[in-house]
Amino acid sequence: MRKYNVFGKKLSKMRPFYLLIIIFIIIIPAHFVLNYFQDEKLTELNQEQIELEASIDQLLTSYQQDDTQSINLGEIYSGFEYHHFDYYLEEEINLYLDLASLSLVEDKEIEILSDVDIPFTEEIDDDIIIKKIELAFTSSSHTNVIDFIELLLEQDQLYYIDNYEVSLLTDDTYRINIDIYAFYIIF
Repeated sequence: MRKYNVFGKKLSKMRPFYLLIIIFIIIIPAHFVLNYFQDEKLTELNQEQIELEASIDQLLTSYQQDDTQSINLGEIYSGFEYHHFDYYLEEEINLYLDLASLSLVEDKEIEILSDVDIPFTEEIDDDIIIKKIELAFTSSSHTNVIDFIELLLEQDQLYYIDNYEVSLLTDDTYRINIDIYAFYIIF
């Protein structure tokens, strides 16, 4: 290697070493300063997240308390129809099947059971009668069953669908079994 440059000046090997030392002196403290600012920002964001989660939880609990306080017994009882005979209940189910374009189903079986257990874990007043409707039929289309269920749920009468089962048969038809609970009140 040359000891002199083209202008006649003596070349020093120590100059690049000093340059590296200066670069490290600048980079290492800058790294620690940047880490410090990032940690401060991260703790600030974590604190904001905790505050937001607490305010969301508080809003949810206040909404749930408002929702449960707005329902009273009279509003619940308004959904119960007066008790009527099983024949009328079967006619209603047939009407809803007709409205859902399921009037020409094959092997339709409607069985209405009067002495059934409550489908819930909570106790219900003795004024309320529960009837279980076991509906089974074969249809070429399973999409109309969704329309039937929507019709049931849109009625003023309270219905509870406990079981819904669709099976594809070998002849490309569907065997549909639905267990429905109807609730009535005695006055």
